[in-house]
Amino acid sequence: MGGLTRCVAAGANPAGHDGEPIEPGNSYVPLIDRIRFSGLRGGGGCTISCGGANGSACHGLTFSGPVGARCKCDHCVDAAPRPHYACKTTAAPQFGAPIRLPWGVCLPSDSPLNNAPDYPNWGPTHGDFETLEACRAHCTV
Repeated sequence: MGGLTRCVAAGANPAGHDGEPIEPGNSYVPLIDRIRFSGLRGGGGCTISCGGANGSACHGLTFSGPVGARCKCDHCVDAAPRPHYACKTTAAPQFGAPIRLPWGVCLPSDSPLNNAPDYPNWGPTHGDFETLEACRAHCTV
């Protein structure tokens, strides 16, 4: 599982190793979420470095096996990410005027999916829903 999250983990770098964001104002990093490492064996323990994976943050990593209890994760996010959702009913094609979608689409508003009007598929959104289910209930055409 994965996604994007705001850059909240200490040491996480949303721009990669060159220090320059891909998009101006970018504060998002990839989120490595709910990964299970099982059957871990060996000498002392283990350390998972999520920051080395494109500046990622980690959440919900679990470890099992003979050394599982001695494993740790640096820069792990302590709390589960709780995205908010917004509804989009129009989108800009790559060429031409915006079109009305045949149904509403719920987007995570905390991710950079719909943030620049000059990008294809951009469209205005409405609502700030705490769950995907709440967004779907209100996102109609």
